[in-house]
Amino acid sequence: MLPDAIGEDATYDRIIVWSLALIPFTLAPYVFLDLGYFYLAAAVVLDGFFLQRAWQLRVRRDTDAARGLFLMSLVQLLGLFAAMIVDLAARAWLGA
Repeated sequence: MLPDAIGEDATYDRIIVWSLALIPFTLAPYVFLDLGYFYLAAAVVLDGFFLQRAWQLRVRRDTDAARGLFLMSLVQLLGLFAAMIVDLAARAWLGA
């Protein structure tokens, strides 16, 4: 999103709103795909870190904070997929 189109304050506010809107989508696989507690814990922790980075960007408003949020988005995506694989593999291995 370009800050020039709506202003920097509105851009940072929208980043927070969209970050909060992301949470139900990261928790949905736990509910609808019947993943276990490992995935749920990973999703909650990763969501917390992502929100912390988004808030840090809103407060600091610098390039380093923006890069940190971008990096956290990659870590979150990789972490969620890894948690899905581990959760499903553990379930298959334990026969649950």
